[in-house]
Amino acid sequence: METGCAASIPIIPTLPPTATLTPAPTLTATNTPIPPTPTVSLEWVQAAPGIEVRAMMMPLPDSDPAEVILTRITPALVTIRVEYAPDGPLHVSEWQSTLGAAVIINGGFFREDHTTAGLLIREGEAHGVSFDQIDAPGYEHGGMFSVTGGVPSIRLLSASPYFEGEDIDFALQGLPILIDQGAPVDFHLPERPARRTAAAVDASGRLILITVSAKSVMLIQFRDWLASNPELALVEVVGLDGGPSTGLAIRTGAINVMRDSFTPVPSVLAIFTN
Repeated sequence: METGCAASIPIIPTLPPTATLTPAPTLTATNTPIPPTPTVSLEWVQAAPGIEVRAMMMPLPDSDPAEVILTRITPALVTIRVEYAPDGPLHVSEWQSTLGAAVIINGGFFREDHTTAGLLIREGEAHGVSFDQIDAPGYEHGGMFSVTGGVPSIRLLSASPYFEGEDIDFALQGLPILIDQGAPVDFHLPERPARRTAAAVDASGRLILITVSAKSVMLIQFRDWLASNPELALVEVVGLDGGPSTGLAIRTGAINVMRDSFTPVPSVLAIFTN
């Protein structure tokens, strides 16, 4: 399965969705110029207080390694928000210019009309329907990233379903959960190589944003590589929208990185310095 753009989640006229997950079409960046990007350090570098960045190389069979960019966030030193604009989706680079955030990554899955395909919460206001309320193949692997009182968390929805009225400030849903309670998760989804975006929480409670944008990788390859790096101490990892939606923008002065999305996206996860 490709976690990429609107078509990778079933598109239906009413909620809740009942169709099965389908792969998204392959898109190119012919209309999305990507500015030159400096090489990202292979060691953790502070981009701003509470924000660290590094690259790691993920080996691939019969191919050059894939660059994985990791952005590690200390929640107490930053502000974490989910932004949502279904009526005005933007490329990740445009979101960064509009919001002025230090870090932007693309958010969750969406429909053809750019409304969220899972639950999204912005400033306590809920949009869409939670994946755990959808009775269709694939959604049992869904997870939710949320922020309450500035503290991020990720949970497997089949084990901890969302209930209406929860005290949540911001949230995005994605699938599949790749790591749960420190262990890789088995899932049964169609496989195809794609660009990847994920959000993780480590053993110290830090948020780690994970982006593979220059190569396409399989979900199982991605999961196994993340699980095989104990130095990252990842406790929970959820896949967000990927494929042509994958995008990362970091602009702090100390570090400037641009890996733009190929398509406009209606939601992003934004990190602001305090």
